[in-house]
Amino acid sequence: MAKLPIYNIDFHGYKRDKDVEKLPTYSGIYMIYRCTYNAETNMVTLKELFYIGKATNLHDEVNYHKYRKEFLKQAQPGEEICYAYAEVSKVQYDIIENALIFMNKPSFNEVLRDNYKHQDAEFHFSGKCKKLVYKDFQIVDEVIIPLQQQK
Repeated sequence: MAKLPIYNIDFHGYKRDKDVEKLPTYSGIYMIYRCTYNAETNMVTLKELFYIGKATNLHDEVNYHKYRKEFLKQAQPGEEICYAYAEVSKVQYDIIENALIFMNKPSFNEVLRDNYKHQDAEFHFSGKCKKLVYKDFQIVDEVIIPLQQQK
């Protein structure tokens, strides 16, 4: 088997919706979660990853997304919306977005949930990316293969 291309992505966040104006302007991938916020610890507790997207400009895409109002309505009483984001080049963000959606099947993503349209590859996600089914995996012939964590 030929050596697979490897993608290493480091997510930042979790940016609460009240701070959405502070998102960076670089290209990348973003994930939207339902969460609760604890003011005493200044921490969020993630409830559900419900959308994954890509953007040429993360700030503008998230702030002016055509479904932004619908995203905000996903929060249940006592919850809010928060974001994780990673800088990814425009050359790579299609494959990474597709892999994340194919693996996680977020409820708001209808396209790309059931098929992987790119070359076989290996993916490693780190940083603020809780609620992912796997952080390290390969996709070969549209089959997700989890990779064991190295200790």
